[in-house]
Amino acid sequence: MQQPYTYEKSSLSDTTVKEYTPDGNIKETLTNKLGQELATRTKVFGEQELYTVSSSGYDALGRKTRESEPVLSGNLPTQWNSISYDDSVFQLLQQQQHSMVNK
Repeated sequence: MQQPYTYEKSSLSDTTVKEYTPDGNIKETLTNKLGQELATRTKVFGEQELYTVSSSGYDALGRKTRESEPVLSGNLPTQWNSISYDDSVFQLLQQQQHSMVNK
């Protein structure tokens, strides 16, 4: 019986996790050294070598800022979902901490 998961580490410290499901499908997830999901590749049900791929992007703080809609393997994503964050709370906390230091 095949193991349900395999792990492969690249020379760039990226990790690929392959998940094997009982119905024969395979899902591959590529993560960077910070553990952020960069891309997923999922075998299309019932097809021999047909996969869908989706990708993610992150900002300087490590927050996910975009995620693509799945496309067939070999194609570049054309539709992206954007994720935004309300940084006004963080900026207020920064100002409060800064003013407390000046007192």
